Amino acid sequence: MANSNSIIMKKIIIVIKGVSNQGKTTSINTLFSKLKEIGNVEEKHTDAKEVISIINYNKRKIGLCSIGDPKSSQEEWLKNLISKKCDIIITASRTRGSTTNLIYNLSESFGYDIIWTSNYISSVYDDEFHKKLNILFANSLVKLLNKLIGNGKNG
Repeated sequence: MANSNSIIMKKIIIVIKGVSNQGKTTSINTLFSKLKEIGNVEEKHTDAKEVISIINYNKRKIGLCSIGDPKSSQEEWLKNLISKKCDIIITASRTRGSTTNLIYNLSESFGYDIIWTSNYISSVYDDEFHKKLNILFANSLVKLLNKLIGNGKNG
């Protein structure tokens, strides 16, 4: 996966972790909106809230899975993204328990490194402010992707 400008040597799972109802899914959906503008959507599955997608971006397969709740279909979808040979997978997770255990197990089984992060949250309850925070976080993830895959863009 590495090229001369890339800082990664292995496949990576980027995990947005947090407690329930903190905007992890919204952050991944915001990221999907940004990536589909600059990459090519290869595959997309959505329902009212969740998105599972593969986007070809800078000659890399980026998998997105906003599902991150315990007892959900997250394992099925992550295995699907792995089987489609995604170089980087971005998903949601709780802070501990079955979702984090699943990600650890998949990373070991399929040779992925893990980057743990959290989305931006605030104690201020204001939908517009939270929307702006999600946009800022999605922008920071695009910048991270660019650095990881060696794309000189800033996102």
